[in-house]
Amino acid sequence: MKSLPSLYTRILLLLLHNYSYADNLWDCYHWTAQDKDLINARGDAGNYRAERKVCETIRGHLFTGGEDSLAPGCGTCWCCRKPGMLS
Repeated sequence: MKSLPSLYTRILLLLLHNYSYADNLWDCYHWTAQDKDLINARGDAGNYRAERKVCETIRGHLFTGGEDSLAPGCGTCWCCRKPGMLS
């Protein structure tokens, strides 16, 4: 007769089973009206440094300038966030 795995082992296996590559993907963050106002206050719209500053002041966000390899799954979006992060 086979012995059953311990509760700890079953929980660990469940967690590993539910963890996937998709959990590590990023989402595009879309600028709010307030974000746009802050960017414009720092310089003209499309100002790379102003957009970076505004994006990265939001917890869990990363400014990539559209480089998907920096935040896989975010595509050509310039400001990316981890899924589940509040915007």
